[in-house]
Amino acid sequence: MGFIAILLGNMLHKWGKLRELLVERYLNHYYSQKMGKMGKGVRILKRSRITGLDKIVIEDNVTIADNVFIRGEGGLYIGPNCHFSRNVVIYTHNHNYEGAALPYDNTFRYRKVTIEKNVWVG
Repeated sequence: MGFIAILLGNMLHKWGKLRELLVERYLNHYYSQKMGKMGKGVRILKRSRITGLDKIVIEDNVTIADNVFIRGEGGLYIGPNCHFSRNVVIYTHNHNYEGAALPYDNTFRYRKVTIEKNVWVG
């Protein structure tokens, strides 16, 4: 019984790894089709969420780790050889805190964010 349990456990572990790889490949393909530009060697790992894809440029050899959240509606440039650790959050907009309603109203102020080459974020 012990051998069968170990064998079954190994099979389930390998299935989980295969599933993660397939999800990662699907997401990378999807993002590459929708993004303003996505360079070579870009890896976007599982459970990351990116919006505003058409306004995002990612150069070569960039890794975006698990559970990264990026709102790119204001424009985002990521230079080559950058790495984003788990749980990083990037916004390209902010609340309009200079409007009539304080502390802020229901509108956003969008600004481009630039992350130069060879940067480790997080």
